[in-house]
Amino acid sequence: MSCAMSSVMMLRLSWMGCMLLSTFVSSVPMAMVLPVGSPALRAPLMTDVAGRGDAAEAVDDGAAGVTSLAMVEAADDVETMSTGSKKQEENEFEGGGAPTISEGDNRKQALLALYNATDGDSWVYDGNVWVTNDDDPCDDKWSGVTCDNDKKITELDLYEYGLNGALPSDIGDLTNLKALDLALNQLNGTIPTEIGQLEKLEVLSLYDNQLSGMIPTEIGQLEKLQVLDLEYNQLSGMIPTEIGQLEKLEDLSLEENQLSGTIPTEIGQLEKLEDLFLYDNQLSGMIPTEIGQLEKLEDLSLYDNQLSGMIPTEIGQLEKLEVLDL
Repeated sequence: MSCAMSSVMMLRLSWMGCMLLSTFVSSVPMAMVLPVGSPALRAPLMTDVAGRGDAAEAVDDGAAGVTSLAMVEAADDVETMSTGSKKQEENEFEGGGAPTISEGDNRKQALLALYNATDGDSWVYDGNVWVTNDDDPCDDKWSGVTCDNDKKITELDLYEYGLNGALPSDIGDLTNLKALDLALNQLNGTIPTEIGQLEKLEVLSLYDNQLSGMIPTEIGQLEKLQVLDLEYNQLSGMIPTEIGQLEKLEDLSLEENQLSGTIPTEIGQLEKLEDLFLYDNQLSGMIPTEIGQLEKLEDLSLYDNQLSGMIPTEIGQLEKLEVLDL
């Protein structure tokens, strides 16, 4: 090979090496660029052709590695942005950005559940018909439904409407009710435990139906209750001791059922009680002496039971008593 040709080849190889070096340096972050005199850069640039080939291959591997690193870092950035976006969406969700069932929808669903569970199409009543379209129970004044100025349902009076079926648990969603009157219907099944969610309830009237099972203990959660009328049903079991928690109760009517066991002593905690009707059940045992603590009692009717023992002398403390039926 002539000297001239060798010189040309050497010149081309030098040019290729410079181009590769330039590509490598431009792709490496500034912090990774080595000094020009560094042996790490100088070693690949040996004068023989084989050395330059090895140098080019090394530069290619280095560039590929840097490119892979850049791609990983870019992917990490994308993932970080995605995670941040997801966290932002979660924060917006927790802050109330997601749609929820409004109170208006909730109370309407509870009413419709009652309508469907008790054969609403066969109800007999005057006034506006309950329907399942977009009308509002308060705005359209559904029959038997009373609302306050804030469109909260405060009273549900379906007395003698012809309800036939079991009370749905959804009744517990009407949390603003102050009065619930479903008396003189054909309700059957048990009293749902969700009745205890109606913490604002003052009047609960379910008398003259076909309700069965035990009186739910959750009834003791109705701390504002003044009237509890469950007479003329088929309720069984013991009178729950939780009734003693109803400190505002004035009228307790449980007569004409199948209640058994003893009269709970906790009944003496009902200091505002005026009427106590427990007659025509299967109550047994003694009349509790705590009955004498009911200083506002006007009517005490316990006849037609299986009570035994002596009449407690504490009954003499009931100075306002007008009727005593034992």
